[in-house]
Amino acid sequence: MSSDMVSARKMFDKLPERNVVSWTALLSGYSQNGDSLEALNMFVTMRREGVRANQFTYGSVLRACTSMSCMTLGKQIQGCIQKSRFVDNLYVQRALVDFNSKCREMEDAFCVFESMAERDLVSWNVMISGYAFRGYNIDAFLVFHWMFRQGVLPNCFTLGSVLKASVGGGKNGGLAKISMIHGCIVRLFYGLYSIISGALVDASVKCGKLANANYVMYTRRCRTKTGFHALR
Repeated sequence: MSSDMVSARKMFDKLPERNVVSWTALLSGYSQNGDSLEALNMFVTMRREGVRANQFTYGSVLRACTSMSCMTLGKQIQGCIQKSRFVDNLYVQRALVDFNSKCREMEDAFCVFESMAERDLVSWNVMISGYAFRGYNIDAFLVFHWMFRQGVLPNCFTLGSVLKASVGGGKNGGLAKISMIHGCIVRLFYGLYSIISGALVDASVKCGKLANANYVMYTRRCRTKTGFHALR
């Protein structure tokens, strides 16, 4: 436990009254400092004392559950959220998608994601990366296409995830997907980012598209020589 959290806990214990703000501040501190177990203990104690959680409490404790892959408590918290006024809160829904995705519950993650009235780029990225990481490559691309139809533009994280998914699509299918993603990278000027150009080279090599890999590396060298150094 960090010295800051020790001090924070001492101050918290001295409070004559504790409301949801003080509970959430300490719980969030534990979660952000990697002490997920203590964050979960704080949440359980808070509930026992009759203090109702807010959206930030739920987001922090779900982050702790995700860190520890604590499915039992996480699902109980999800049940509490569904009965609360925060069921449609973007911050809470995003945390639920992330929790279910990283705990291998992709069907539950998608159910929450599909029910969202509003989806920010982080939410789309969590869903796409969850599918890509679990090897559900077709689903990753379906969500990627859906994102475009909704008018949401990808960022480096999105493109890195779909490039990962393209490698698992078989050689021929993978080549077509890489070509499509490469076009997106060029149009959105993400080729300047070394993390994206590196991922593109890796995906191209794994799918046997060596000419494309050589072209990407060549253009990177040209930018470097002319002063356009790759962003990091």
